Parts: sequence; C-alpha cells; structure tokens
Amino acid sequence: MRTPTIKTATLLVTAGFSVAAFGTARAADSDSNPGLATTTTVAGVAPTAAPTSVAGDTTTSAVPVGGETTVPGAPPAPASALPPAATIQQFQALLVPAIGATTDLIGEVAALGITPPPGIPTPDGTVIDNLYVYYYPDAEDTDRSYYNAKLVFTTAVPAADMVTLYQTQMVAAGYIQSGDSVQNEDGRQVRFLDYEVPNSTYDNAEISIGIVDDDLDFVQIEFSDWLDPTVIQAFSSWPTGLPLLDQATEIESASLRVDSFGGDYEGSIDTNWVLPIAIAELRPQFDAALPSSPYTIDPDYEGSESSVYLLGGEFTSMSIYMGEGYPEGTSYYNVSARFDLQL
Repeated sequence: MRTPTIKTATLLVTAGFSVAAFGTARAADSDSNPGLATTTTVAGVAPTAAPTSVAGDTTTSAVPVGGETTVPGAPPAPASALPPAATIQQFQALLVPAIGATTDLIGEVAALGITPPPGIPTPDGTVIDNLYVYYYPDAEDTDRSYYNAKLVFTTAVPAADMVTLYQTQMVAAGYIQSGDSVQNEDGRQVRFLDYEVPNSTYDNAEISIGIVDDDLDFVQIEFSDWLDPTVIQAFSSWPTGLPLLDQATEIESASLRVDSFGGDYEGSIDTNWVLPIAIAELRPQFDAALPSSPYTIDPDYEGSESSVYLLGGEFTSMSIYMGEGYPEGTSYYNVSARFDLQL
C-alpha cells in the first residue's frame, strides 16, 4: 500500500508543534485558511505569488527507467552505499553518521539508496534531529518506482533569515517555486515553500520546505523522486532468521527512520513483504517455525491472530502484522523493528 507523501507531511513535532495543524496547513490553500497571508514580503526578496497547492501526488506518478533528478550545473549525487541483503549492522552504520551536525544536509541521505535533488542549501549550524526515507519500488513498471525522504533539523539561522535563504538560493539553483503559504498557531508561525524540480524525469518530483518560527526554530525538508527499484534488495535479508521470509516473492515497500527523543536516538526499519501463502495458513506456519528462530513472543503485549510482538536479535522491539494479500492465495507480511542508535 502506498502512502501520501509531501501533501500530508506530519513530522514537524519538534518543539511541540501540532502534527494535525502541520498536516492541515500543508494541504490547505488561501481559500480554506482565511486570515493567512496570500503574499509575503521578505527583506531583500520580491513578494511571492499567492500560495498555491502543489498539483499531483506521488502515488500516481510516471517516470522512465533510469530517471534521476538534475539541476543545471549541479554535480551528480554520490552513489548509494546501501548494499543488497544488508544486515542490521550495515543499516546502523549508514544511519548514525547521517544524524547530527552537518555542512551537507541533503548529502547525508545519499548513501541510503536514493538520489537527492542537488543544490539545496545547508544553513549555518545545521543539526539533523530526525530523518525518514520511504521506498516504494515497482519492478514491473519501473517508471512508477519512487521514494519519499524527510529531514527535520535545527540551525543557527533565525527562521526569517532561513525563508530568505531558501527563497533566493533555491531559485538560484534552478528550482521553480510553486507554492508559498503561512500557518499561525499559538504564537508560532510556519512558512511553507514548495518547489518544482526542473529536468527531473519523475513527473511529481518536488521539494517542500517547512520553516517553524518559535522559541526553537527548526525546519523540515521533504522531497520525492524516482527510485531505482533494485535498491529494495537491501531489505531482503533482515531480520536474520525470522520465520517465512525465505519464502517471500516480493518486497512491496520499506522504510528507514531515525527519531530523536530528548537526546536519545532510535532507528527503525519497516518492510512489507508478499508471501505465497494463503492467509489461513500463514499464522500456523509462523507459529510452527518460531521456536527455531532467534525470537520469542513478548509476554507483555497482547497480540492477535493477525499481529504479534517479538523479542530477540539486535532489536529493542519488533512487531509482525499478517494480512490477506492480492492476488488471492497470497499474504501481506509487515515487519517493523526498532533499535537504539549510539551517536
């Protein structure tokens, strides 16, 4: 199942910002938000056009095989360091250096199997607190294969100056501004800047920048573009020894995440598999194979016929969800696990 991406951003929860309000603001336009600014003047920058909704959703995109995001004069993004059949240790080794202080904001996620849009500026004093990369491969129709990535970070630059920074440097890098809106909540202001990506072969390639003006200013940058569907093979062998994965015929989607909790960091991996097992047989086969695996059922959580919570391996927690698949006679098998990250 494919999920909404840029139009329903919900990650700006740092500093207590309302998730619901953020999602509403991103999806709204000036008609549905009376009292919000329709044009905004920033010192040294010409007034922008009235806020506009970004057309399209990545779930209906079409892009040719081999597509990539390019901006005139920009260098190519570095190659992915995400190997096929990656281990949890290899995932951790790539996630840890992507968090924290950086002078190359977008370059930090290039090793995670995606080609980020180049030329997005990194403000002075940038510290990445949260990152998320969602992979939606389509091996049969590769022009529908895409990713969605999000970065949440703080900087040493005040929010008003960050608006100026992005409005000027994004255009200078070749991006086309397609949206500008403002949302106010409890004395905090969020400015949303949206950009089209010229020369991208992915129809819905775009960048959304949310800048929060509060006691603690912070930013979320979200972007989507074409995905090489072979990248999904990085998720083919985790978690080691989990029952039934050796029978999987397809990985529908996957994600890598890092979340910050008051200075502590937690990584997570989520993968959706297709198993050639009828749903009526799936749980009995899982239960029969579990004793020979490194995992045991967590006694502190009440599961169900379709879900189970596990302990074991390198993870602080793991959950399995089993559902009826398509076509008939197959099953949907979701595996989600969390682990600590030591920065």
